[in-house]
Amino acid sequence: MKLPHPFKQARENREQMKQKAQQKLKDFDPKTHKSPVSNGVIWYFLGGIVFLFTMRLLSLWMGG
Repeated sequence: MKLPHPFKQARENREQMKQKAQQKLKDFDPKTHKSPVSNGVIWYFLGGIVFLFTMRLLSLWMGG
């Protein structure tokens, strides 16, 4: 009994995975998948970071 070469089997698996990934990318529709985080939360978070950064800069400029 002759066993298949492991590199050949790995190459076939890799090609199969590539084809499945390309098919998933082709079938992907962003309208059907909602983002897990709303944009409002992201903007509030970024705004808070900018606010804290500006407050820190102001306190440094005023001699604190």
